Amino acid sequence: MARATKKGEYHKIKHASKLLELLDADRVCQASPYCDRLSTTLTAKMGISTNDPSQE
Repeated sequence: MARATKKGEYHKIKHASKLLELLDADRVCQASPYCDRLSTTLTAKMGISTNDPSQE
């Protein structure tokens, strides 16, 4: 059982976006051998050009 905190109970759907904002993408990619492939695939699926910073 988790102890009571001022932030309230954790709910993965409600808290996921905030947690993702806290991640350092460069650091995650350095720690994972497959991160670059995942990032490239997701970027392509979303239709974002990696050559144009205004689209990121």
